[in-house]
Amino acid sequence: MSETIVRTEFDDDGPLPPGLLAQLSFIAGPLQGKVMKLDKRTTTLGRNKGDVILNDNAASGEHAIIGFDGGRFFVRDLNSTNGTMLNGGQVWEGFLNSGDEITAGASVMRIDIKQSASSASWADLGMEDAPPDAMETSGDVTQPLPELAGKDPLSGPLPPGVKAGMQVVAGLDSGTKHIIKKRGTLIGRVDVDLELHDLTISRRHASIEFMSKDRIVVKDLRSKNGTFLNDKWVTIGNLGNGDVIKIGNTLIKIFIAPA
Repeated sequence: MSETIVRTEFDDDGPLPPGLLAQLSFIAGPLQGKVMKLDKRTTTLGRNKGDVILNDNAASGEHAIIGFDGGRFFVRDLNSTNGTMLNGGQVWEGFLNSGDEITAGASVMRIDIKQSASSASWADLGMEDAPPDAMETSGDVTQPLPELAGKDPLSGPLPPGVKAGMQVVAGLDSGTKHIIKKRGTLIGRVDVDLELHDLTISRRHASIEFMSKDRIVVKDLRSKNGTFLNDKWVTIGNLGNGDVIKIGNTLIKIFIAPA
């Protein structure tokens, strides 16, 4: 079932985030067989107006828009005569996932969305490029250290001079960014620092913890589907700059620069 939303305002300026790839494949209608790349945050579909001209008499002049905002794609009907359908159900506005089908008039199109982890960068997080000695992963899997009595390992700011962030590079929230400012960052679906919409992710799925200025770990929080670090299942593992965490169907790239 498609998730219906009501978005009154959104950022419609400029291109899509670097490395975020999206395209429309027409599977029915006058443009059947054609594939069109989406490269802007807002793409207008219409019979004879907009970025994509449907040449479809059953579509309105300006029929719908496909937008990207807050890390997610969505489709919105523009008060068209015959309405806009998402996966067979009529919507005014709804979130889009890769593989969803949009119907405008007699035109049916599939949206495909993906993002390469290698394309994400420090600059995309709104931070300057990491220095040449940005921390690289050791690739080791380690055992959790006993927590110090009376201290919460998730409290307090990052060690002085350390910079860190993460970006969702695949999944429902592809393009979402988060600047890490605390020693502990919770990832999941509910009541966490980085909230994701992937239902294969547990409510509180994993955490990123700065144990010291040069030791950062990702820790699974007894999630239902597990946590993977660079395609390796881990309970807790050492993190370095450029590492990729997989939780559910979501991939998250990590950026870390030491003091």
